[in-house]
Amino acid sequence: MEACLYEEVGFCLSWYVCMSEPSIIDFWSLRVSASDSQVACTDGQGISLTYTELNDRVAAISSKLMGRGRKQLGFVFSTNSLEWLCVYLACLRAGHVPL
Repeated sequence: MEACLYEEVGFCLSWYVCMSEPSIIDFWSLRVSASDSQVACTDGQGISLTYTELNDRVAAISSKLMGRGRKQLGFVFSTNSLEWLCVYLACLRAGHVPL
């Protein structure tokens, strides 16, 4: 991915960062550091999380997932909710494939 694409989404990066394809988690980390106290998401009931709050939840869940290893298979069934978003991002961060 080229630096100009990062700039379109509001990030100014050095050229060497763009030498490999960034992941969703790379974009996530950049967004958290740039917007830590801004609201990241709001559910249908009006409950909001800032980027820092969401990132803290994602970090806690992903660390538990990484502790279990990749040999275990798990399923999460949920409606669209803040909890689902946390688990989805945690799976990505832990290197699991969310389906």
